[in-house]
Amino acid sequence: MRLFFPLLALTLFMALSACGTSNYDQSREWRLQECEKVLDDHDRAQCKTNTPHYN
Repeated sequence: MRLFFPLLALTLFMALSACGTSNYDQSREWRLQECEKVLDDHDRAQCKTNTPHYN
């Protein structure tokens, strides 16, 4: 029983982290799609460079 609550907390944390990552991915993809709409090559490259990404 002592291990139940820490494992439950860990499971909830992992589930919430996965949801946050999904939102981040969707937001990043939307920003990259918006960058493609920029006409100037230099500005488009800057837009893509300024879009956050995983290291």
